[in-house]
Amino acid sequence: MRIRVVISACLLSLLCTPSWCAVAPPEAYGTVEAVDHVTINPSGQLLAWVVNDGKSTQVTVLDLATRKTVRSFAVETGFKVRDIEWADDETLLFSVSATLTSTRRTWPDLPALR
Repeated sequence: MRIRVVISACLLSLLCTPSWCAVAPPEAYGTVEAVDHVTINPSGQLLAWVVNDGKSTQVTVLDLATRKTVRSFAVETGFKVRDIEWADDETLLFSVSATLTSTRRTWPDLPALR
């Protein structure tokens, strides 16, 4: 009797899957996140993140007290931001990658936050 109840409960749970467990549509796979790599500096005053609108990518730094953009770095087309990290309260490090080809053999100039 107990085994029947457990098996029935398992089968019922498989049939009654909540909507948030639904399979994502095919176009959701292979897309880049719109906002990624959000990080706050050690003092908690600055917030940095990567924004990708599908056409361009930029790294944005926001002052939380004033809610104003401190800096915004445009990332050259074809390059992907892999990580951003605060070295200290004022220095943001970010790494980028690219697939170098015979037509593109240079890296972008990325300014330092100072």
